[in-house]
Amino acid sequence: MDVPNQNCQSICNNIEILNLVIVSDEQSGCNDPLATNYDPNIICIDNSLCTYIIEGCTDQAACNFNPEANVDNGDCNYPSYAQEYITACDFYTWNGNIYSYSGLYTWTTDNVHGCDSVITLHLTINNSNSTTTWTSPVCDSLIWNFGPGNGQVYYESGSYNYVSTTNEGCPDTSWINVYILPNCGCTDESAFNYDPSAYNDNGSCIPFIYGCTDEGALNYDSNANSDDGSCTYCSFEADIIFQSPTTQTFCDGYYAITPYGQSPYSFYFNGQAVQQYNAAVCNGIYDLLIIDANNCQFDSTLVMSNYVGCKDPEALNYDETALFDDGSCIDIILGCMDVLADNYDSNANVDDENCIY
Repeated sequence: MDVPNQNCQSICNNIEILNLVIVSDEQSGCNDPLATNYDPNIICIDNSLCTYIIEGCTDQAACNFNPEANVDNGDCNYPSYAQEYITACDFYTWNGNIYSYSGLYTWTTDNVHGCDSVITLHLTINNSNSTTTWTSPVCDSLIWNFGPGNGQVYYESGSYNYVSTTNEGCPDTSWINVYILPNCGCTDESAFNYDPSAYNDNGSCIPFIYGCTDEGALNYDSNANSDDGSCTYCSFEADIIFQSPTTQTFCDGYYAITPYGQSPYSFYFNGQAVQQYNAAVCNGIYDLLIIDANNCQFDSTLVMSNYVGCKDPEALNYDETALFDDGSCIDIILGCMDVLADNYDSNANVDDENCIY
């Protein structure tokens, strides 16, 4: 190549020598010390070939997957899944929504890591039950048997309910509408219990049954409700002669009874059968009962003893010879019995010798 030479005054030849080395791609590389593939001995520097550490989540299933990361930092976050099993009556409110039918329902929100949180609701809806009964008009009252062993009496018209549970545990409500008729009673003018103020018959009419209604009569009829004046009565008198025993210990008392009823008779002393006559009676107080053939009765009390009085040793009138107490005991009342004394006590029966004058 002919080029001017500064040492030449005219055109001279100038020769330059190029030492050219051709290298292959395998001899090109990264000369950046910060790169993971840094090579200080590289001949051909091509830093476009440098690779660097990028930490992050390398799991494509994670919601924070980093496609540029080449080193997993162990901080991958994932969606979460949960199941709820609910049984409810009639409806169920879940996350602001009302569900009336059984089924599977899902709800998606964010979990604490910002990933999807999917909740699946397994919902079973059981229905409540309600029945209504309309009764026929009735008089006086209505008994409603709403369950085994249960019953309620209603005396006023109205709607009433009883709440139990179904087999699934939901409310089972039974309603009854009751109509109680007013002014109920017997409307049959020929009946014993005819009620002129009643205009709704309650089926209580009773026919007249005539007979003797006096329970004390011989011919008392428990079925009769209207007395026909036919009652007959049994009563009779009796003469009693008796003498008390002569001493406390002798049983030489006697009695003789003459009744004026219908024979034959039965005689009883204190409930024990005795004879009409007896001459060996001991001291005693006897309840006498005589029953005649018509089942009429005569009763009396026989005090067959001369030793009757107060048996209380603490009483004022205590009788140490008494065998039977006659209830005549008098309590001792101490006090001044002198009417001239300042402290005279009119109630006192035993002087306490403390009179004051």
